[in-house]
Formats: sequence, structure tokens, C-alpha cells
Amino acid sequence: RWVMTDGTIVGAKSDMDLLTRIYDNTCKYDKLTAESWVNKEGFASSTPYLFWCNKYGQRVYIFKGKKGAWQLLKTYKCSTGNINYSDNCDQGVGFSWKIYNKDKAFKTANGGIQKWNMHYSSPGGNSIHKGSVGKPATHGCIGMAESSVKWVFDNIPINTRVIVF
Repeated sequence: RWVMTDGTIVGAKSDMDLLTRIYDNTCKYDKLTAESWVNKEGFASSTPYLFWCNKYGQRVYIFKGKKGAWQLLKTYKCSTGNINYSDNCDQGVGFSWKIYNKDKAFKTANGGIQKWNMHYSSPGGNSIHKGSVGKPATHGCIGMAESSVKWVFDNIPINTRVIVF
């Protein structure tokens, strides 16, 4: 259960999806709130990094440390799964993901080249990649500005825990 700064109570995924549609990218948790949440929840990672994608605020929070002692390192705007897609492809929500692999560049379906791609839900599944930012726009992937996703690509190792909520 979450209580947002405006007093809104969030208790379920359906509530979170609704709020993602209502609120825009002005929501950003401060350092203390973000650190308190991931540490209270007891998240662990097999690397010294933890990657949290927050659907409510369309933000990525990157922590360094270890279980119970995570410290916020970076915050970036992002785009997450759009619940309005009729195929219900917003598969990123969950707490058990990790970064499986990295592709420095790959060909897209329309023949273009996409740089800095990291699969996080399963090998070849949802990914973290360059894309629009600030509002739900994907089918479950996490879109970030090119400079942001390049930093993640260069600094966050494979097997880092990915939280999407």
C-alpha cells in the first residue's frame, strides 16, 4: 500500500495502472523516500546495483550497495508499458527480473539500428532501450533517453536485479 504526496492511496496493480494514466511525469520520489522503500522491501541483487523502474512516476531509480543498505545513485525519466494496448503486453510489472544480456546495437523490425539494449524479463524478452520518455508508451519495455540508457549499459552489469512497479 502506498500513500502518494497528494494523499492518494495505492493498494493494487490496477490502482497503480490507473494512476500511471492519471499522473504525468511530475512525480519523482526524493532520495530518502526511494531509498527507504527499496530497503524496507528487502530487495537484493547479485550485483552491487539495483534497478527500479517506477511506473507511477515514469522514472528509473538506480541504487548502489546491498540488501538493506541501498543508496540512490541515479534517477532518470523513462517510458513504461502502456495499459491501453489491447494485447495486454505490459509484462514488465513484477519483482523477479534481472538483466540477462546486452546488445550494443541490433536491427529493429523496420530495418533501423537500435543501440544500448538490455533484456530484463527473460532472454530476448522485455528490454531497457532508447525510446520516448515521460509517459507510458511501450509494450512492457523500459524506454530511456539515449544518454541515460548508455550510462546504464556502460555501468550496470548483467544479473542486476530489475524491479518494475
